[in-house]
Amino acid sequence: MLNSPRSTRRVAALVALSVLAACSPDSAPLAPVAPAAPAPRSELLGGLLGGVVGVVGGVVGAVVDVVAVLTTPLLAPITTRSSTISGEQVVAYIGRSGGTISLPKAGLTIVVPYGAVSGSTKFTITAPAGNAVAYDFQPHGTKFAVPLVVTQDLSKTTFSFSSGQTLRAGYYGEGSLDLTNNTALVTEVFPITFNSAGTRATFKIGHFSGYMMSTGLTDEKIDESQDMSMGMPQ
Repeated sequence: MLNSPRSTRRVAALVALSVLAACSPDSAPLAPVAPAAPAPRSELLGGLLGGVVGVVGGVVGAVVDVVAVLTTPLLAPITTRSSTISGEQVVAYIGRSGGTISLPKAGLTIVVPYGAVSGSTKFTITAPAGNAVAYDFQPHGTKFAVPLVVTQDLSKTTFSFSSGQTLRAGYYGEGSLDLTNNTALVTEVFPITFNSAGTRATFKIGHFSGYMMSTGLTDEKIDESQDMSMGMPQ
């Protein structure tokens, strides 16, 4: 049976309303959502505790620790390994999504969080031959929008809580590493956190190049430097 004019008009009106609804702003396709940052494995964060929420490189919410920036370099002894190594190096290309770098013999792990670098970046991490817990991070001078998380396996070092030692991480000036005497000139001192078992030490860095661990960087020694200011990793 043929539709009446009134029925035809009603169908046309319903079709028009459907088209309008499909074109309305509320039903517009959603913009692509950026992938969530990959969560670093908790065991690689060394039981990281505390921290201050702030802004690093324009990225809100980056977790940073306040570090002591020494305008007068401090000659500090380097923590030693429980056994010498022949040297170890790893090269990795990591992009915006982040990743993990490890030196198994040296007991070092570095977590590069999501957004730390804007594009594919070549990382070269070197542990020198010998027993010094010190590392060279390249490319020198690289700065990160989100701090990298560095974890050292303490079972591979001579550090001991029972001896009452205080462990700190230090940024040493280029060319100041003395592997004969196991010392370096430190210009920045980083607080360290430990996992619950006390077997891993973790600190965060905002730039490259050389880092070491020392049981000689106590609060008393740092306070002896009259030219000390406080700041975040540069």
